[in-house]
Amino acid sequence: MKDKTKTTLKLLLTSNIKNDDAMVAAKTAPWWIALILGLVSVFLPVIPLMVNVNKTYGSSIFASQKYGLDSANTGALLDLKERGYDFKVDGNKQLLMYEGGSVKSQSEIIDNEPIAEYISTSAYDIKNIEYQIYYTERSGKKLTALIKELDAVRYIDGGTTKYDPEANSNGLYLDGSEASEVETSESEGETIPDTYYRPSFLLLFKGGLYFQIYTRHGVKRVTSMSGDWYHTTQNEYIIENLLKSKAYPTISFTKDTNGAYTALRDADYVASVHKNFSKMLDNSFVESKIRSFWSYTGIFLGIYMALIVFMGLLCFLLTRGKNNPMNYLSFWTCVKLVAWCALAPALLAMILGFVLSQYATMYFIVLMGMRIMWLSMRQLRPAQ
Repeated sequence: MKDKTKTTLKLLLTSNIKNDDAMVAAKTAPWWIALILGLVSVFLPVIPLMVNVNKTYGSSIFASQKYGLDSANTGALLDLKERGYDFKVDGNKQLLMYEGGSVKSQSEIIDNEPIAEYISTSAYDIKNIEYQIYYTERSGKKLTALIKELDAVRYIDGGTTKYDPEANSNGLYLDGSEASEVETSESEGETIPDTYYRPSFLLLFKGGLYFQIYTRHGVKRVTSMSGDWYHTTQNEYIIENLLKSKAYPTISFTKDTNGAYTALRDADYVASVHKNFSKMLDNSFVESKIRSFWSYTGIFLGIYMALIVFMGLLCFLLTRGKNNPMNYLSFWTCVKLVAWCALAPALLAMILGFVLSQYATMYFIVLMGMRIMWLSMRQLRPAQ
């Protein structure tokens, strides 16, 4: 091995902890080594971000809890199927609604009214709508308008009566009692009476789905997700597949004396339907995850590359003083100097990104700032 090669390999290690060696490497080592180090350094802290995005699924909205929607969704799906409704994805990856085996026309559907809903009964006989399913053939801006319209729907707690803001402009509920206004986490200036709630809902449309979850018997948004039908099996009844499994090959519509489906008492059956539903959400989220993966990766690769160039510019400006012994350094040499210093912060940022992933985007920025601060205070400072 040549002496020059040995020296370069040694500098690759020592430049991470010795400012003098980083300076020597920036001035004497081939430029392409600095380029490779810079590219590796911006890629390493992005790895935890890529892993985190790849670990995100449509069913991740149920990661912390199910919000009671496993039973609510099962009940609503059973109601739809019993009434003869189902859905298929055609060859163009478009969702079609079927009634009795025939495609249902949009003209027959009022898309701002639910096609199915689940109403719970508490121990105090308080009936609230837990969950609603909608279907529309709208797209684009009209679809966005419908989502905003559904998001604005409120119901008076303890029943299924909608709140009409125009009919209640006098500050009274529909039953004539006073409505005490309380601030919520909604947009600035919006107030919601404290006895209102919004049911979580699933909106199915030709190009995909939109799932919005609210706090149970409350108005606060918890989470939402959207997806498409590109990875959903074509020409198969979706609801039928959701309600069936190997353990439950047939669908039971048996009801008790209160009109509730007895199948909802079977925890294993509810779990089976929820598992199928989660898989459907995962399949619908595949394209969104791919887009997020590449856009997220590209954005932060660009940010970290810009950071190295910016730090190089900062070092260049710090050495411009006439009393600074490093005022002969060119801008390109300063950028190479930062690239030689970036590997250690990148490795630490990658490790920390896996340990505490919620701050993964910030580690490299903070650590690079600390590294260049140390370099500038020890190596680039003016002569005293």
